[in-house]
Amino acid sequence: MRYKSLYHKYLHDRIWEDFMLPTNRVGLAMVYAIEGRVVYSEGFGFADFETQEKMTTHHVMRIASVSKEITDAGLNLLMSNNKLNLNDRLFGEGGLLEGDFKNTGDGKKHRYLQMVTIEHCMKHTCGQPWHNLVDDPAFRLNKLDQQQLLQWCIDNRPLTKRPGG
Repeated sequence: MRYKSLYHKYLHDRIWEDFMLPTNRVGLAMVYAIEGRVVYSEGFGFADFETQEKMTTHHVMRIASVSKEITDAGLNLLMSNNKLNLNDRLFGEGGLLEGDFKNTGDGKKHRYLQMVTIEHCMKHTCGQPWHNLVDDPAFRLNKLDQQQLLQWCIDNRPLTKRPGG
């Protein structure tokens, strides 16, 4: 591999030897920006190990739990500017997502869905009927986009517990 500088080689070696190998990761994409300008970007390992497709910084992948901090920061910014409130409901009449998803008005099937607030989502207390490690739809149905995935959950996995409980 050709490196832009000795420092670039050092970064590559540290990421590969100190993170990728010990954690058995097959692929990683990294982009580092300062004030909106990309100063470093590189793919490591494979996007698809079976086909040996090399990872690039252009591959799209799920970021799983890393998104929690990003979402939290964005929501806190919106709340500090009085654009959102922790108690804002997401679904049903008057909810922030009213009209974005089908079949959310069925009071019998979705009695708990209509109670879900921003706070419930931030604290992971919305009453989801699945276990993250075993059958999380986000990992099982990874070909769906965000809208399709949430609609699938609304249609197939109605909340079984009261939010907040």
